[in-house]
Amino acid sequence: MKKTLLAMVVAATAAGSVNAAELLKTDAASVDFYGQLREAIYASDNDDTGPSVDNGSSRAGISASYEISEGLDLVGKVEFYVRGDMSTRKHYIGVSSDTYGSVVFGKNSPLADDIYGAEYSYEFGSADKFLYNTALNNDTFWQENMIKYELVKDAYWVKASYNLPEKSKDKETGVVSQTAYEMYELFAGTSFGDLSVHTGGIIMNDSTGTSSTKYTTYEFTAEYALGDSTLGATYAYNKEEEGSADTDSNAFNLGAMVPVADKTTVYGGVQFLDEEADNSDQTKGYAGVEYKFASWGRTYVEYGYSKKDGSDAENNMAIGARVYW
Repeated sequence: MKKTLLAMVVAATAAGSVNAAELLKTDAASVDFYGQLREAIYASDNDDTGPSVDNGSSRAGISASYEISEGLDLVGKVEFYVRGDMSTRKHYIGVSSDTYGSVVFGKNSPLADDIYGAEYSYEFGSADKFLYNTALNNDTFWQENMIKYELVKDAYWVKASYNLPEKSKDKETGVVSQTAYEMYELFAGTSFGDLSVHTGGIIMNDSTGTSSTKYTTYEFTAEYALGDSTLGATYAYNKEEEGSADTDSNAFNLGAMVPVADKTTVYGGVQFLDEEADNSDQTKGYAGVEYKFASWGRTYVEYGYSKKDGSDAENNMAIGARVYW
């Protein structure tokens, strides 16, 4: 489940989880070990193999911050999967200033995934085209050459990134080829009382293969806090251009989170995708109950519905748990 916008961007500037274990703590330095374990049981009416158990994107990491001078810190993070393999998710270093924000460079996640939108599911809500373009959901999701800037103030925040299009040269032929996406991101947000908004866009140029594809995304998200409840909406426009062909889509997301008892929240949402290509329109919905029994753990039950033009509807169920440190 994604955090609400303003809480999320403030938390993203912190070194790690509130439950992180301190490896080092002095007046000028801190090193924390953090992580989360994710397990869920899945069932679908379109799956003949029956229920399955999956550990999702369980991860662990170490974050560090060292004071260079008053108001200026050297920061770094390494994060890796703990789900059968221990491949690296993030690996970066940079500087952070109380006044001017932070700049880090290395392997990192796209800002679009950090910022997200009005989609509050654990399992069955979709980001693919409903929030950002398809390219961010394939094997190149993690950007190896990213420079990321973040400035968070009390009244507003601004975030930007650039991923360098790494290239390699064939020793025998001398041919130079691109091996990574070139990507630009820019997002900004603010709040007006109980209303939080953000907008931004992504441009990705994929020339890693024999053809070149350009992906463009623009989005606008608004969230309204009604007491302890949250209501949210996101509009996203996506365009994919390959040669002389291009495909446009418009996506709409509506979601809500409502506490119903101490430590218990119900949540749900609907998503609509209107795509230019024939038989590509989609409708998705999800509803769930979360029981957050402590700051370090929670469980949930979630139902998901999905229907794409020209195909049968799919119903899904998940029971999951997460432990944080």
